[in-house]
Amino acid sequence: MASLPIENSFQTDRRSVRRWLVDCPASLRTTAGTHHGRLTDLSEKGARFDGPGLPPEGADAMLDWGLNEVFCRIAWRKDGACGVYFEQPIPTYLVEETAHGVEESSMPVAQYGNIPLGQKRARLGRTSGSEWRSGV
Repeated sequence: MASLPIENSFQTDRRSVRRWLVDCPASLRTTAGTHHGRLTDLSEKGARFDGPGLPPEGADAMLDWGLNEVFCRIAWRKDGACGVYFEQPIPTYLVEETAHGVEESSMPVAQYGNIPLGQKRARLGRTSGSEWRSGV
């Protein structure tokens, strides 16, 4: 009997949206206290938080960065980092605003269709045509 994928699991959800690399101060507030650190990636459905003394897996928390505050749950914790997932997805514009400034890190790897063919680019140390052909 073949098994079907679990549609509502965090594992499935977190891979359904793009993660953006970010780098900004943030905090995780739990009933046990506040954990200060850095937000290092973000999507509409979750984030990665780096910092010391993080809450345990399964703990409820409030993730704060800038003027933003989102209720979340700790999905995993390892080596000074944890992954959180949001109870309700956050707006795409909020992810993009947070990622502004490190946007180039989130872009997809170049594919053949992304390469502008037939366009000239400036070369550093360009030589004259005769020197170029002769290999000098």
